[in-house]
Amino acid sequence: MLDLLFFTSSRIKMQNARHICRSLDINIKNFNEVTSFANYEEPRILNREEILETSFKNALNQLKRAGLQKRPFILEDTSVNINSLSRKEEREFPGVDVKYWMKEARFEDLDLELMMMGNDRSATVRSDLLLYLPEVSESPLHFVGKTDGKVVDSPSEFETNIVYPWLDNKTFNKWFQPQGEKSALGMLPIEKADVHDFRKKAFSEMFKVLEHYNLLKPKKYDFSAIKSSETWLDKINCHIVYGLSCAGKTTIATYLINEFDFVHVEASDFMHVIYREHHGIESQIPIGKFAKEILKSNPHMVAERVLKYIEKNGLENVVITGFRLLEEVEYIERSLPSVYEVKRVLLTANRTIRLDRKNLRKRSNESISDENLQDRDERELEMGISQLAQKQTTKLRLANEGTLYQFYDDYVNRLNLKNSPKQVRKKNSDFDVLTLKELIIMALYVARGDAEKSEFLSTTEITSLINSSKLKKPKFVANVGRFFKMHSNELFEIEFRKKTRRYRLSNTGVGFAKLILKKFEFIN
Repeated sequence: MLDLLFFTSSRIKMQNARHICRSLDINIKNFNEVTSFANYEEPRILNREEILETSFKNALNQLKRAGLQKRPFILEDTSVNINSLSRKEEREFPGVDVKYWMKEARFEDLDLELMMMGNDRSATVRSDLLLYLPEVSESPLHFVGKTDGKVVDSPSEFETNIVYPWLDNKTFNKWFQPQGEKSALGMLPIEKADVHDFRKKAFSEMFKVLEHYNLLKPKKYDFSAIKSSETWLDKINCHIVYGLSCAGKTTIATYLINEFDFVHVEASDFMHVIYREHHGIESQIPIGKFAKEILKSNPHMVAERVLKYIEKNGLENVVITGFRLLEEVEYIERSLPSVYEVKRVLLTANRTIRLDRKNLRKRSNESISDENLQDRDERELEMGISQLAQKQTTKLRLANEGTLYQFYDDYVNRLNLKNSPKQVRKKNSDFDVLTLKELIIMALYVARGDAEKSEFLSTTEITSLINSSKLKKPKFVANVGRFFKMHSNELFEIEFRKKTRRYRLSNTGVGFAKLILKKFEFIN
């Protein structure tokens, strides 16, 4: 896999780039996901050559400061040329200053000016992409993508695309009509928008160079480490457990962790990461609405992240919960290597029982009504649970309406787990080898309490927990805040309260904590 750093302060540019590279074995990270020492700021300069040169030098200096000068990286600048205004100004207008120009520009004023100058509305949007490949050249490689079109005749009211946020109602995309289209770029469906995507055109030129140096490959997953590992089974277990809210998915996952050495992966944790990548932590867009739309446009997006997580962590026995779509389950089934034995398990329980469980979980005194739960059921069924249930070909349908012990026994017997021995792993004798990441996870795990009732903690509180423990700390333990700035991933749930970010372990994070614990022997 090719790791590329993207020097940009724009979350939208990041998502556009990841979309463009989605089918390739390229891992694009923002610079601040890799190092906290970089503090990149895009300069405001009107000359294209100067802004690109300054931006490149700035980025390279930041990497050198972080000791990462050998890392490949990219940076991109977008510009607009409105032909008639450029002739008037005797320079490309608004040019590379388009971002700032758009903050003050009004369509009424732009429209009037164009009309007075003969109504030549032609315009070109340009993307300049710089690629730094230190093993190839000390100078950056330069790629250009252009899309011709015009300023729209009249503006339209529309909402920014919640799945593809670069198709928005804030940038020049709301006023730019590509050649051959009848509406603004920001309003186009993604299939058409991709055709006219000026950044995609620049990236496509970059891909040709990467192919030339044999650095570009189709996306694939490498499970060779898992295949070659010693295991106590002919097949490695992968249970995909689904059902309506409070049917018992997390309950059985916890049981499998404790009794049969499984690792829990919760799909919704990955959906939250995708949501934060697209819209940030403070967004007012409902995550339910976002999840529905993104799964409609890309039903494999979450499943791809889950698969990558399994590959990265070398997971063996794994239980996956939280999938909503048949396409997600089928993607995992066909993508995992044959060493895995994948089984679908549908859990059911009547609404009265699930409602009691739901209210027992709640932290507040306000109870959930039957109507509230019915509304949630309908949303989940509409998203895909109903189709999953209808396509339940394995006949592993378990009713969870009795005691916990009955539920566990039924699950073990139906899944043939009764005689499954635990796996043997090489263990360390103490916790001295824990990284800061592992210390944070263990601190949150100890403080977790009762699942959904566990409190969110600030970075100061997490640091205090680590310092008060008897575990050996690395020298950089004070950098908990810096860690979370760089690692806002599927292991953590994030709450934004009173302008402060607070954290707790996700279900996937709890599964990771169990992996850490399995590395150690406890000696009296």
